[in-house]
Amino acid sequence: MQDTQSGKVYVAAFNGAKTANGGEVIQGSCSVQDSGHTLLLVGDEAVHPDGSVTAITAGAGMAMVDDDRPVAIIGSPLSNGDTIVSSPITALTFDEPADAPIIGLLDPAYHPEPATGSVI
Repeated sequence: MQDTQSGKVYVAAFNGAKTANGGEVIQGSCSVQDSGHTLLLVGDEAVHPDGSVTAITAGAGMAMVDDDRPVAIIGSPLSNGDTIVSSPITALTFDEPADAPIIGLLDPAYHPEPATGSVI
C-alpha cells in the first residue's frame, strides 16, 4: 500500500507472491494472468518453509472481485497470521480515496454478494 495525498494505492498480488514469514503462494485460482502469473484470490493458499499450508483470508474487498471472491493484495492476511509482502507482478493497482473507504478492504469477515461476477 502506498499513501498519496488523495488516499491510498493498493497492489494486487499474483502467484509467486511472498509472505513475511517466508511463505510463497505457488498457484492462483483466478482466470486473470499477466506475464504467465495468475492473479490471486481470497482462499488461495501459501506454502511455508515448514511445509504448512495457509489460506489468504482477506483482500481488496469490493474494489476487485472475481468469481465472488476478493482479489488478494500486498498486505492480505493469511490464516496463520502471516501477511503477503511482495508480488512478482505489481502493475495491477487500485485507489482508495481518503474520503471513500472501500467496503470489505482487508476484512476477513467480508464476503461479496453471490453472483457479483467479476469486477476487475
